[in-house]
Amino acid sequence: MKFITQREDLYQSLQFVKSAVATKTTVPILTYVYMKAENDTLYLQGNNLEIGLALSMPVIVEEPGEVCLPASIFIEVVGKLPDVTLEIQVNERNRAIIHAGYSDIEIQGESTEEFPKVEIGDIENKYNISLDRIELGRAIKETIFAAAEDEIKQVLTGVLFEGRDGKLNVVAVDGHRLALKALYIDNNFPPTIIPAKSLKEWHKILTKAKDDRVDMRSLDSQVVFNCGEIYFISRLLQGQFPAYDKIIPTDFTSSFKANRKDFLDLLERMAVFAEIDQTNTVKITINSNEVVVSTLPSERGFAKEVLPAEIDINGSLEIGFNVEYLMDPLDNMSVDEIIMKFTTDLGPALITSPEEENYMYILMPVRL
Repeated sequence: MKFITQREDLYQSLQFVKSAVATKTTVPILTYVYMKAENDTLYLQGNNLEIGLALSMPVIVEEPGEVCLPASIFIEVVGKLPDVTLEIQVNERNRAIIHAGYSDIEIQGESTEEFPKVEIGDIENKYNISLDRIELGRAIKETIFAAAEDEIKQVLTGVLFEGRDGKLNVVAVDGHRLALKALYIDNNFPPTIIPAKSLKEWHKILTKAKDDRVDMRSLDSQVVFNCGEIYFISRLLQGQFPAYDKIIPTDFTSSFKANRKDFLDLLERMAVFAEIDQTNTVKITINSNEVVVSTLPSERGFAKEVLPAEIDINGSLEIGFNVEYLMDPLDNMSVDEIIMKFTTDLGPALITSPEEENYMYILMPVRL
């Protein structure tokens, strides 16, 4: 195998593939990058059995062939080479020789026989939707933090993608909160639960990808995302996802509108004391005149601050929340103003925005 390419082009492609390469595994070949050169195209793959990534890039192929190279060494070496034309040749013993300007580097590779190649297969007739890349990235960012980290109930460690009434609902729930973002779609899409860990890696790729559209296909046990020359495959979680529509409150007794960043900055100041006391709790007190956010009194200290807001309330309300859970949506939304609505002092609260009607975040309070 022998091909010629630019160092920067190869390095950028390897950065994508790196997300799917295993770092800790009992199967050594999963720590390798698969490469195949033919027809002036280099095909690259990584696969850790949870997620797989395949992409192609144009190169000059002088001798077709394939090889697996150790990802950590290969990617780091390519990253440290000067920005010159690379000539990479692999001999019959799977040893790669990299010529880069005045540098000659050899890396021992392995046969491709044991590598679990990413097979896209026949997906043309499967459920398929096309999404705006930026909108999909935003939907993942605004929901993924609400997925559970505890794997006791594994289905909650995933994010649900479900087509309903011309919308794709992207939903995460962990038992204390719910985040939902709806995207408009033309086709049906079945309930598909994708591990949050997989989506985190896909989100990193989306922020760097260049194509505007993403195709999404649901297979029997996998989901396939396709953005330009990049194919990203993840296994699916099996199980019954909670009936999230029944969790969404509809009757509210009070609300306030505030600047998102002002609210977030205030909560970050409160979090200093809330975390010191290990309560992680802030109290919100609302009356017709003001919204006051405070920590719980303790020997270590106390903080209280008025949040400038437009208030809609009859009477008053005092309610407590986990400060981290309250900051999460504010930190991930990309709007100027938010609206926070309340049911009772022990009932769920809802955060949304007049600028983003297709997003909502529901949070259960804590007892004060």
